[in-house]
Amino acid sequence: MRNILAAAITSFILIQQSTAQISIVHFKKDGRKQYAYYSHEGQWRGTESRVRRTRHLPIAVQTAWKNSGYTNWYVHNIRKIETPEQQLYVLHLNNGEVEDHVLYFTRDGALVNAEKI
Repeated sequence: MRNILAAAITSFILIQQSTAQISIVHFKKDGRKQYAYYSHEGQWRGTESRVRRTRHLPIAVQTAWKNSGYTNWYVHNIRKIETPEQQLYVLHLNNGEVEDHVLYFTRDGALVNAEKI
């Protein structure tokens, strides 16, 4: 709840959705939309936010992406996902045709997963 309380100082919590297993809270922090995920016991599971451009990624992630072989692909969107265990940057890429890939980088630039979707 600490993440939500800090966000509430700068803006109003917009919506709360519940599913059978998790609650999703939509809110703005510093003018940016974010999503927080909580168990029904109130335990924070993670927060997701949008990263607008590759230049806004940490330098280590920028470098790893540039060395990944996907720099000629269109970056459809970038998400920052924070969980109690880790922080990931997820890049959804398209090659301009029908092929989409998703790359998962840690904050220090390690590519932990690449998948074709």
